[in-house]
Amino acid sequence: MSWSRILTRLPLDEYARIMAIPGWLFNQIRHPERAQRGICAEVMFQSGYSIDPNRILGRDEIATAIVTAEMQVDRLLGYPYAAMYICRDEVQWPRPKRGIQAVLPIIETHYGGIIEPGIEAWDLLTSTTVTYTDEDEDGVLDWATVVVNLAAFGLTCDDRCDIEIVPSGLDPPEWMIRPLRRSCTGNVLTFEGPRWLFVEPKYLLQPLDLTLEEDNYFLGTDVYPYEGGIDVYHHYTNPATQAEIVWAPGVCGPTCGEICQVGCMTVQDARVGHVTVQPGIYTAATETWAAAVWSQCLMPTSVRLWYKAGYTDPACARWCELMSELVKQAIVRLANTHMIESPCGCQATKERFERDHEEMGIDSTDVKLTQTAFGSSMRGALFAYNVFSKLPPLGMGG
Repeated sequence: MSWSRILTRLPLDEYARIMAIPGWLFNQIRHPERAQRGICAEVMFQSGYSIDPNRILGRDEIATAIVTAEMQVDRLLGYPYAAMYICRDEVQWPRPKRGIQAVLPIIETHYGGIIEPGIEAWDLLTSTTVTYTDEDEDGVLDWATVVVNLAAFGLTCDDRCDIEIVPSGLDPPEWMIRPLRRSCTGNVLTFEGPRWLFVEPKYLLQPLDLTLEEDNYFLGTDVYPYEGGIDVYHHYTNPATQAEIVWAPGVCGPTCGEICQVGCMTVQDARVGHVTVQPGIYTAATETWAAAVWSQCLMPTSVRLWYKAGYTDPACARWCELMSELVKQAIVRLANTHMIESPCGCQATKERFERDHEEMGIDSTDVKLTQTAFGSSMRGALFAYNVFSKLPPLGMGG
């Protein structure tokens, strides 16, 4: 559960896996049985800026590089490369070229790839515990399992991708434990993953003196930092909030503030982000919208929209993945171009980092396009461009 207040769609622990950083070291603990090789023994801290004066990079700096890469890719595609919630996307209300506006106009959102209208919601279902086992028979309880009975909450295995877990008492999505394997049988959902994903949060936020025995947290022993409970959440799209129709101050008389009316959104073309909006009344009991009368007789100034959008790889849906392995590799390699040093001293990690930092000669169209898209001619950026330029562009469907 590598953590950062800088929220990324790519889990930080996936970055560590792809960059060959041992997961326990990345999560600020040591493994009592797996000997570290050479220089690949340094424990990573939360931030090189605030905790470790000898390191520039920590988990926060890595998260910053990943978010930067994610934003660049979103701009290139015109839609989020992986599903995310768009909040208060304000768009000007379209004006007719002539005459009056007799029908609902098509509104172009700022993001294509609309999945569904609504606002992000987190409902706490229950609290449970973690079971630790020794799956690889090395004498260390280094495998974690969390079991949730979905039937107790009126849910089924079809809802397994909407269930998330966090350490008890902490808020999602900031403290969401990921990535974890999911399996579901008879409406009983099982989360599984390495024990180092279950780290006591308070220890991630403080500097440790690893020369002191009490600060050497070893995986799977009595001094392992996390033995707390787990909160289980239902993470879904709440359709109760979709649109807000806005009249600017002064449009509808001498008012000092804007006038707003609740509305519902109908997706006309999900790929390019075309929708229509009209006033509506939501009934929570039936989860349905009914049309309402316009509160003002003049044309609105703008509309604010809430929706979930992003590219969905059909191959990922079965495993509740946001992105394919190829896309993960591309984001990691593009993120490396935004770091000024290797994230750790592990030889395999340094080799990957140096590969991605290799400057490519601007003697091909692909390199020129990469520099235009990502502001870089490094090999990592070129790899990412070649991956994302193959995804369906806006307006092509697919």
